[in-house]
Amino acid sequence: MTFWQKVKAFFERVIKKLAEFVENQDGGFSSRRLFGGGLIVVAAVLAFRGADNAVVLSFLGAGSTLLGLTTFDAKIPQ
Repeated sequence: MTFWQKVKAFFERVIKKLAEFVENQDGGFSSRRLFGGGLIVVAAVLAFRGADNAVVLSFLGAGSTLLGLTTFDAKIPQ
């Protein structure tokens, strides 16, 4: 297996795992997980760019809350 085939296989696995993470119980996209992850990425970018700590913590808190709510919802039996 060549180097580029290994790289391609690695990225295929990563994309598959990311797609599984964003899915909800019905197999569709979970908007809470998608936006929660996006807010955490925005918080990281703002932190590296030197934004005010309150702004970074606001985005980080909102993103973490959305991910936490999604995780909690998945454990509730229906």
